[in-house]
Amino acid sequence: MSGSHLWVANSYGTSVTEVNASTGGFIRIRKGAGYGFTYPSAVITRAGSVWVASSSYRSSLTELSNATGALMRVVRGPRYGLSYSVSVASDARGHLWIANASNSVTELTAASGSLVRVLTARAFGFSLPDSITSDGLHVWVANHKANTVTELDAATGKLVRILRN
Repeated sequence: MSGSHLWVANSYGTSVTEVNASTGGFIRIRKGAGYGFTYPSAVITRAGSVWVASSSYRSSLTELSNATGALMRVVRGPRYGLSYSVSVASDARGHLWIANASNSVTELTAASGSLVRVLTARAFGFSLPDSITSDGLHVWVANHKANTVTELDAATGKLVRILRN
């Protein structure tokens, strides 16, 4: 949610819908084909932008203008460690963290879309990560298959601990 606007990912509709959160009124729909996403799985707003994670084999992270809904950029593919991207979060430094169901987490700088790092399964205990969140200082990754939560230091990307049920 950004201001009074709410953005909703419609995965099987391959679109993102913007609504007025105060009234529930429809504002606009952005269809995936023209915006670089297929099966959008998560949306986050940050500093005037809307970021859409795409969970298909052609994973991407699309940045839209929050004010106009216009396409700003698309970050795509293996070069960025994106593979079946299912969730996105942001930290206090303006970095985006993307959980990839392919057992990795990608960290990008929101201002430029540049890759910071890709964290992989072996060192961090990722096992079908399906959700990610941050309090600004730490990043937590929910691992569906392992029934664990991986806690990371947002500044360094280092493993803090793995919480087990």
